Amino acid sequence: DLSLAANAVDSAVSDLSLAANAVASALSNFSLASDDVASALSDFFLASDAVASAVWDLSLAANAVASAVWDLSLASNAVASAVSDFLLASDAVASALSDFSLA
Repeated sequence: DLSLAANAVDSAVSDLSLAANAVASALSNFSLASDDVASALSDFFLASDAVASAVWDLSLAANAVASAVWDLSLASNAVASAVSDFLLASDAVASALSDFSLA
């Protein structure tokens, strides 16, 4: 009877040891999975930052294009004004020559 009881205790201790190992393995797997999730979240946030940076760079480029278009518009207006001034001066010269011719 004592031998049977000792075998039962030994079997119970062995079963308890196996259960403890199973719990330790499960905790280890959970820890690894948590690390994978944390890594995936980190990668996601890095990608989000990269997208935000690209959008910001695109916005800056769009502003630079708009500024260049505005500068081109101002230059076009200056050219048009210079051409208008030249035409007015030409008319004045033609009028002066006409007046001189009549005199």
